[in-house]
Amino acid sequence: MGNLNTAEKKTLIIATIAVLSLIFVRLFHVELYSMYNPQNHLAIRTILEMFSITISISIFIYGWMTFRHFRSRQLVLVATIFFSYRITRFISYIDL
Repeated sequence: MGNLNTAEKKTLIIATIAVLSLIFVRLFHVELYSMYNPQNHLAIRTILEMFSITISISIFIYGWMTFRHFRSRQLVLVATIFFSYRITRFISYIDL
């Protein structure tokens, strides 16, 4: 691991965490399935929706704040698309 640069180390750490997460889910799928029953599915969906909204808004804020440094209209466009898509999904989620 001594010959890896910083980006490669980060990628390796993220890949390791992803694999360990998949192993965790595979080992404890029975316990996880008992939590995800039809009575709890709306609560879990709400939590996941809020998590994805947070990520999309974070991407929008990053694009908006870095515009003055990079002057990239593409970055602002992608950030605005993320924001508008997530707001549209949130409005459709409220209508359930």
